[in-house]
Amino acid sequence: MKPENLLKLIAQYYNQYIYPYLTVEYQGEAFQRFEIPHLIVFGMTLLLTFLTTLSRSKLDDEGKANLREIMAQILIINEIISYLWLYFYEGAELLQIFPLNPINILAWLSALMLLIKGKKLYELVYFHGIASALFALLMPSLGIYGFPHYRFFYAFITPAIIIIAAIYMTLVEEMRPTWKSLLRIFIITNIYMVAVYFINSYIGSNYLYLNHKPPTASILDALPTWPIYLLYMEALGIVTCLILYIPFIIKDWWDNRGLKEAGTERLDDLLP
Repeated sequence: MKPENLLKLIAQYYNQYIYPYLTVEYQGEAFQRFEIPHLIVFGMTLLLTFLTTLSRSKLDDEGKANLREIMAQILIINEIISYLWLYFYEGAELLQIFPLNPINILAWLSALMLLIKGKKLYELVYFHGIASALFALLMPSLGIYGFPHYRFFYAFITPAIIIIAAIYMTLVEEMRPTWKSLLRIFIITNIYMVAVYFINSYIGSNYLYLNHKPPTASILDALPTWPIYLLYMEALGIVTCLILYIPFIIKDWWDNRGLKEAGTERLDDLLP
């Protein structure tokens, strides 16, 4: 086959079978929340989380390192492809592609955490990653991009891996936060929000909805006007972090209870 004929064949295949699922003007069905494709994503996320936690007793150190590297690579590749899509297909400017949304920055932090097993990174990913990723899975902003458009897969792969990574590092790598972690998260989060606010003001964006409410209908419509609703958002973040810390409170209580019981038994053995 001549090279020009081969190129024509490839172009024909691309235009017919690939481009329709990459184009900004998607002609397929719009995304429907909690329809079959959405529920399948939830099921697969739960299944992968369960299978990953099973590796706790089955993987050696090399196997754990390989699994962490695979998850990190998925996050990195998924993010890079997303930036390329935004630039080449949506025509976004470079400043608009900058990863300031929670899921975007958490994807990179999660990847770095998996690669270096960073304790401080784990704290960020555990508290912010699980909450933000779970919200992204429940309430994705996909608009017209239903299954099987590329944006459908991107929107679910990253939050799913973030959740799996946070749970994996907790149950398999046996990392855990402390009360001091909550204080560090509070300080870092507020510094980040202040920085993002000024970036929004400079480039005209509205990352994290810090500068004003979104133009479309959202849960923020039920809150007071700017900037009061920011206090509600901060309070919700604090409550969410406390809820995520409850399993460790229970574990510490159970461990202390066991130590007390063991100490009582030893004391009984010494007494006549």
